[in-house]
Amino acid sequence: MGGNTTNPTYKEVSLNTTGHSEVVKITYDPSIIKLSDLLRIFFKSHNVSALSTKKEQYRSAIFTENLEEKEFLQEYVDTLKQTKTINTKIEFNYPFYLAEDRHQKYYKKNKTR
Repeated sequence: MGGNTTNPTYKEVSLNTTGHSEVVKITYDPSIIKLSDLLRIFFKSHNVSALSTKKEQYRSAIFTENLEEKEFLQEYVDTLKQTKTINTKIEFNYPFYLAEDRHQKYYKKNKTR
C-alpha cells in the first residue's frame, strides 16, 4: 500500500521503486475490540522508532480509509510521540493490493518464522 504503481508485484515492491509497503489488512468489529487495543498491540509488536531508509516496503505505517479513524490514529500517535520516538506514518485512502498466493498465510507455510 501507499505507492505509486497500480497492482505492483512483490518483485517490483522489493526493488524499492514503487513506494509501496508490505501490509497486513485488518478488519475489526469495534463492538468486540477497540481500535486503541489494536494500536497497543501494533506499537508493541515491532520497532516503530526505526526509520526505514533502505526499504520502503518495510516502513512502519498505518493505512485507513476512514477520515474519523485517521484523526483518532494521528492523535494516538501524537500522544505516544510525547514520550518516545515514533516514526510510524498514518496514511489515508490508498488502494490495497493482495499479494501473490505464495505470500498468503506466510506464517502457516513457514513454521520456523
